[in-house]
Amino acid sequence: FGERASPVYGGEPLISDRIFDRVEAEMRDSFERMERMSREAEERASRTGAGPQTYRKESSSEESFAGGGYRRTYSSESVTVWTGNGGAYNASASSQMPGNFFGTAAFLALAVVYARGCRQFWDGYSRTVYKEDEASQKAVLTLGWPVLRALSSTYRAEFDKATKTKGTTTTEDPNQ
Repeated sequence: FGERASPVYGGEPLISDRIFDRVEAEMRDSFERMERMSREAEERASRTGAGPQTYRKESSSEESFAGGGYRRTYSSESVTVWTGNGGAYNASASSQMPGNFFGTAAFLALAVVYARGCRQFWDGYSRTVYKEDEASQKAVLTLGWPVLRALSSTYRAEFDKATKTKGTTTTEDPNQ
């Protein structure tokens, strides 16, 4: 990075050019330090093989300029390295966690509810006010039913019409 000469100021580099060059050099040095720290952390973690390890570095500085003004900097760096057998993350250990069964069961239950809603809305689409000839609209309305049902009262009413079982009628009790 050479200094650029300004023809306006007698061939001298502009102050902004010198500042820019200095900031650029500081950024390059900072990136090189981060890369070096990351490599060192990975090497230490691979030697220990002790699971996740986090390395942190924080620094701050303040600099006053001769013509007035100042600059304050603060930086924080954090690297987390996951190791296990042979330096790789051991996924089998996480699958043995007791809470994993309940999470999987909850996910499967939600998937079944979602699929059932999709199927019922798709089959009952003709009972809604939406146009039957627009397949892309039908697909979007079917696949997006949880969000649309939660956000739109109109869609909610149409969804309820579509998902009613054929041959079922609801009668309101006049005594209520």
